Amino acid sequence: MEFVVQKIITFVLMLFISTTAVMADSTDKMVHDAQSKFQHELSRCGVFYEILAGCLSDEDTQKNEITTLSKKTIQQAMQLGLKVNMKIDKILSGLRQERASLISDIKGKCANYSVIVQQNYANCTHVSKLAEKLVKNWRPEDRGSAAE
Repeated sequence: MEFVVQKIITFVLMLFISTTAVMADSTDKMVHDAQSKFQHELSRCGVFYEILAGCLSDEDTQKNEITTLSKKTIQQAMQLGLKVNMKIDKILSGLRQERASLISDIKGKCANYSVIVQQNYANCTHVSKLAEKLVKNWRPEDRGSAAE
């Protein structure tokens, strides 16, 4: 009888351990997927700010602020991309694709930049604020200097 109870306990423990391992793998994948999607959003927003700054006149008081925000957001996108094991050429390719997409949206003319402002401003404002909070929580080795 005692032997049967030991077998049952062993079986239950093995089942629990394997289930826990599967759940951990599933959670890791979900976190990785979420980080990859956020990296994409950061890339799009960094390029959005870059194009927006490029369309502003040199006299515009917000141009320097938006240029700084663009550089910072692109750096965060690159850092997060490296954190989720993206290759640098894939990160750069994603930035080029986002740039081409946004330029296409304005038909290559700064006079049309209000189109991308309407499409991206609210989301990018949120993404930038969220990225700032996330970067503060990264370990020093995750912060790196990917885009510097």
